[in-house]
Amino acid sequence: DAWKQAGEAGTAAAALLQAAVAFDRAGADFGQAGLFDKAAAAWASSADALGKASLPEWQPVALEFSARAWMAAGAYANAAIVGVLAMSR
Repeated sequence: DAWKQAGEAGTAAAALLQAAVAFDRAGADFGQAGLFDKAAAAWASSADALGKASLPEWQPVALEFSARAWMAAGAYANAAIVGVLAMSR
Protein backbone atom coordinates (compact mmCIF):
# COMPACT_ATOMS: atom_id res chain seq x y z
CA ASP A 1 0.00 0.00 0.00
CA ALA A 2 2.97 2.34 0.39
CA TRP A 3 3.42 2.60 -3.39
CA LYS A 4 -0.30 3.26 -3.82
CA GLN A 5 -0.10 6.03 -1.22
CA ALA A 6 2.95 7.46 -3.00
CA GLY A 7 0.98 7.48 -6.25
CA GLU A 8 -1.92 9.28 -4.60
CA ALA A 9 0.47 11.82 -3.09
CA GLY A 10 2.17 12.34 -6.44
CA THR A 11 -1.19 12.91 -8.11
CA ALA A 12 -2.20 15.41 -5.44
CA ALA A 13 1.11 17.26 -5.86
CA ALA A 14 0.80 17.24 -9.67
CA ALA A 15 3.97 15.11 -9.88
CA LEU A 16 2.25 12.96 -12.47
CA LEU A 17 5.17 10.99 -13.85
CA GLN A 18 6.23 10.04 -10.33
CA ALA A 19 2.64 9.11 -9.57
CA ALA A 20 2.47 6.87 -12.64
CA VAL A 21 5.67 5.07 -11.62
CA ALA A 22 4.44 4.65 -8.03
CA PHE A 23 1.11 3.23 -9.20
CA ASP A 24 2.99 0.87 -11.53
CA ARG A 25 5.09 -0.38 -8.61
CA ALA A 26 1.91 -0.75 -6.53
CA GLY A 27 0.39 -2.86 -9.29
CA ALA A 28 3.45 -5.09 -9.41
CA ASP A 29 3.50 -5.53 -5.63
CA PHE A 30 -0.23 -6.25 -5.45
CA GLY A 31 0.09 -8.73 -8.31
CA GLN A 32 2.94 -10.59 -6.64
CA ALA A 33 0.82 -10.80 -3.49
CA GLY A 34 -2.09 -12.24 -5.47
CA LEU A 35 -4.25 -9.16 -4.90
CA PHE A 36 -5.21 -8.89 -8.54
CA ASP A 37 -8.16 -6.54 -8.11
CA LYS A 38 -5.90 -4.04 -6.33
CA ALA A 39 -3.21 -4.55 -8.97
CA ALA A 40 -5.71 -3.82 -11.74
CA ALA A 41 -6.87 -0.64 -10.02
CA ALA A 42 -3.29 0.52 -9.47
CA TRP A 43 -2.36 0.02 -13.12
CA ALA A 44 -5.51 1.85 -14.21
CA SER A 45 -4.43 4.73 -11.97
CA SER A 46 -1.00 4.62 -13.59
CA ALA A 47 -2.65 4.91 -17.01
CA ASP A 48 -4.64 7.93 -15.83
CA ALA A 49 -1.52 9.61 -14.48
CA LEU A 50 0.35 8.93 -17.73
CA GLY A 51 -2.41 10.61 -19.71
CA LYS A 52 -2.36 13.64 -17.46
CA ALA A 53 1.45 13.74 -17.71
CA SER A 54 1.15 14.09 -21.50
CA LEU A 55 2.50 10.58 -22.08
CA PRO A 56 -0.58 8.96 -23.62
CA GLU A 57 1.53 6.59 -25.72
CA TRP A 58 2.24 4.62 -22.53
CA GLN A 59 -1.38 4.38 -21.40
CA PRO A 60 -2.13 1.20 -23.40
CA VAL A 61 0.74 -0.58 -21.65
CA ALA A 62 -0.63 0.19 -18.18
CA LEU A 63 -4.16 -0.65 -19.31
CA GLU A 64 -2.99 -4.00 -20.69
CA PHE A 65 -1.48 -4.83 -17.29
CA SER A 66 -4.76 -3.77 -15.68
CA ALA A 67 -6.79 -5.99 -18.01
CA ARG A 68 -4.55 -8.98 -17.36
CA ALA A 69 -4.81 -8.46 -13.61
CA TRP A 70 -8.62 -8.36 -13.89
CA MET A 71 -8.45 -11.67 -15.80
CA ALA A 72 -6.28 -13.17 -13.06
CA ALA A 73 -8.89 -12.01 -10.53
CA GLY A 74 -11.60 -13.76 -12.55
CA ALA A 75 -13.31 -10.46 -13.38
CA TYR A 76 -13.52 -11.04 -17.12
CA ALA A 77 -16.13 -8.33 -17.73
CA ASN A 78 -13.83 -5.73 -16.16
CA ALA A 79 -10.92 -7.08 -18.22
CA ALA A 80 -12.94 -6.72 -21.41
CA ILE A 81 -13.88 -3.13 -20.61
CA VAL A 82 -10.28 -2.20 -19.84
CA GLY A 83 -9.11 -4.04 -22.96
CA VAL A 84 -11.44 -1.97 -25.11
CA LEU A 85 -10.07 1.19 -23.48
CA ALA A 86 -6.53 0.08 -24.20
CA MET A 87 -7.30 -0.53 -27.86
CA SER A 88 -8.93 2.87 -28.21
CA ARG A 89 -5.84 4.74 -27.03
